[in-house]
Amino acid sequence: MWIMQAPASIVSTKQPKTDPTNWTEFAAPRGATGLQGLLGPTGSSGPQGLQGVQGPMGVQGLQGAQGVQGTAGADFHKDLEIPHAELVIRKGYRRQMDSYSAFFEADGKSTTGLSGYVRDRGFRRVFLVGLATDFCVCWSALDARKVGVGALVIEDACRGIDSNGSLAKAWDQMTKAGVKRIRSGDLSA
Repeated sequence: MWIMQAPASIVSTKQPKTDPTNWTEFAAPRGATGLQGLLGPTGSSGPQGLQGVQGPMGVQGLQGAQGVQGTAGADFHKDLEIPHAELVIRKGYRRQMDSYSAFFEADGKSTTGLSGYVRDRGFRRVFLVGLATDFCVCWSALDARKVGVGALVIEDACRGIDSNGSLAKAWDQMTKAGVKRIRSGDLSA
C-alpha cells in the first residue's frame, strides 16, 4: 500500500496501477493557517515558522498557511491521475489540533481512519512519499510502525524542510523505529 503525503512525479512512473493507494490531503479550515484557529485568519500576525504553541490538545507545531480549504493550495494537482485510489483521507480539518501523520492527529490518539483501513485490508507494509520528509512523512512512518506495519520511505520521492536539523533528526527517529529508507530505483529491483 502506498501513502502519498503530496503528489510526487516519481509515483506515476513507479507505482503499479494495481497497488492499493491511499492519498492524504491536508485541508485546513477556510480562514485559518498553520494550526488553524491558534494563529487566527490567514495573514494575521502571531507565531510564525515551525514553532510550538500550547493548544487545547497539547503543544502543536506551527507552519505557515498551506492547504486552506476552498483554495487551489488544498486541491490535488490537475494532472494527477488517481482513479485507482481506494481511499483519500482528509486531515488537518480540526481547528484545535494539528495533523502531520496520515494515521493519527497530533494528540497521538485521534485516528484518521487509516490504521483501521490498513488492518482490515491486511496490509503488512506501506510505502511513503511526499512532503515533508521531516514532518508528515516521518510522523506517518513512525505511526505505521506503531500500528504494526512495515514502513518504507522512498527518499528521492520526498523533500524535507530541514529546520534546525529536523531532517537528520527525522531520519534518525525513523531508522531507530525500523523504517526502511529506499530509493525509487529499488522498486524495480
